Amino acid sequence: MITIKTHLNYLEEIKWLSQVIFEEILGLNYILEIHDEEDFKVITNEKEIVLENFFLKNQKKKWLKPFSFKEMSIKYINLFDCFNREFYQDNLPVIFGNPNIKIFKNKYIFNFDVLGTIFFFLSDYESACSPYKDKHERFEFKNSILSKEDLIYRPIVDEYIEILMHAIKVLNPSLNPIKTKSKLSISCDVDNPYNEYTKSFILTLKKCAGDILKRKSSKDFFITLTNYFLSKLGVYIFDDLFNFNWMMDEAEKNKLKINFFFIFLKSDKQMDGYYSLNEKALMDLLLNIHHRKHIIGIHSSYKTFNNPILIRKELKKFRSVLKENKINQEEIINRQHYLKFSYKTFEYLSKNLVSMDCSITFAANPGFRCGTSRTFSMFDLQNREILNIKQQPLIIMDNSILSETYMGVTENESVLGLIKDLKKAVDYFGGTLSILWHNDSLRSSKEKSLYKNILSLQF
Repeated sequence: MITIKTHLNYLEEIKWLSQVIFEEILGLNYILEIHDEEDFKVITNEKEIVLENFFLKNQKKKWLKPFSFKEMSIKYINLFDCFNREFYQDNLPVIFGNPNIKIFKNKYIFNFDVLGTIFFFLSDYESACSPYKDKHERFEFKNSILSKEDLIYRPIVDEYIEILMHAIKVLNPSLNPIKTKSKLSISCDVDNPYNEYTKSFILTLKKCAGDILKRKSSKDFFITLTNYFLSKLGVYIFDDLFNFNWMMDEAEKNKLKINFFFIFLKSDKQMDGYYSLNEKALMDLLLNIHHRKHIIGIHSSYKTFNNPILIRKELKKFRSVLKENKINQEEIINRQHYLKFSYKTFEYLSKNLVSMDCSITFAANPGFRCGTSRTFSMFDLQNREILNIKQQPLIIMDNSILSETYMGVTENESVLGLIKDLKKAVDYFGGTLSILWHNDSLRSSKEKSLYKNILSLQF
């Protein structure tokens, strides 16, 4: 048995961290107790680990107030020198506190903030407090400590849990944390299910002119014109974006299921796409996805991130569409359109009984924004309570790597190399390599070859 001790001032935060670390990730029994000390303690086998408290104590009087982390300087501690054994990486970044561990026969004292650091990343606290947002009101990667210190590719939360669990095991060898096998999760945000030119004869003519004059392809001209007229019948067999059957075929070859996220209602006409689920072709697509046992999720629209009324309205539409078409799914999964969220978004989703969100990543860069690839229960920073919604962190988005706006990697081998590097960390800690790949990134044979290579990665 493990006992975690905390001051009353930090009870709700430590209650959440204890649940995530010891119950959800390690699968160990624990009890939580209150003591009068500011620092935290982990007691096992009548021996103790002291975890100094810097972050939560420092933030107590300025909770969620806008401030900058520019003054934060990271130091490193060599874990091999401390424990004489290898860890995921030996040089551990110390963000809060001092890079020192005192080791006694029946006691460890961590002079840096283990629990506070885990809280900082899992709760996305930096984003919640930062005044620096992009044009979509998102916290930008370039302003994060992960960017400034080049730590985005390190699962810092998992690393901290690893050293904490090592100390616990030394003091109590009888404890056996669960070990999970890594897995791959593939998703697709259906932003553009078919080419926009099919909505307008003028746009189609412009596309035809480009096929002949610019691309000098009579074949493309024929496909464009045919696609336009067939689209009026709800048929998209010539549309290179309407490739969902191919995506599912390739996934099923690898015994995978895809999470497809659809926009059910629009809150911004310009940003929320041009399709409607009232279209027969789209409704048939939903039924086909369900029939093939893939998952239908909601892609909450552009303005929902800070609007509980819109979230409730869209989820009501989501549920009604599925019910009317006898599509039964036990859980509701969500991803915010444009990956646009605030710390309030998840409270709104939780209150509307969304089971899991899959939004937290940086649009500009793949990696471990939450410090982990493992799914975890979320925390309401405003009300300081555990939410009834889990987060599956998004580790890789196609646009982050491929788009010239962001990384602009063009060679398939380089993309695969980056993905495999991230996979190593996911495999080591038994997490989920969550990958978002849009259907509009699968037009060419080169793009499709890359996708198939990703799906065939061994787990």
